[in-house]
Amino acid sequence: MKPNIILLLRTNNWLIKTLKDLLEAEGYNVIILEDSLALYFAVINKKLDIDIDVLITELMLTKMDGAELTKRLTAHPVSFPILITSFHTTEEQGKELEEQGAFRYIHYPIDYNQLLDTVLEATAYSLDVKY
Repeated sequence: MKPNIILLLRTNNWLIKTLKDLLEAEGYNVIILEDSLALYFAVINKKLDIDIDVLITELMLTKMDGAELTKRLTAHPVSFPILITSFHTTEEQGKELEEQGAFRYIHYPIDYNQLLDTVLEATAYSLDVKY
C-alpha cells in the first residue's frame, strides 16, 4: 500500500505539479488540498476518508497558516508528521516551528533530494507511531 501524502498548498500550479510528480514517481499517493481550516476540522472530527501518513504544508496559507495548523493538530495529538515549507522564514524560525510540533521545516528553494529523504524519514516515523 502506498503511503498517503497530503500537500496543503496555496494555488501555485508549478509547485504543486512539481512536488506531486516528484512524490508520485517515488511511489507515494499524493492528495492536494487548499483549505487548511477544512482539513483541521476534518482531522479532529475524524471525517477524512483517507489515512494521512505525512502532511506537507506551506507556512503562508489563508484561513489558518501552517504554524497555527501544526500547533492545533499536534495538540490533539495526530499520528502523522507535519512538514512545513516556506520562502519566508529564517533557519532559526524553522527550528522554532519544529519545537512547536513540526516534524521538519524545509526552506524554499526546495532541495528535492532532501525533501525525498525527509518524506521517507517522516513516513517511517508515521508507520512506527501507527503500528
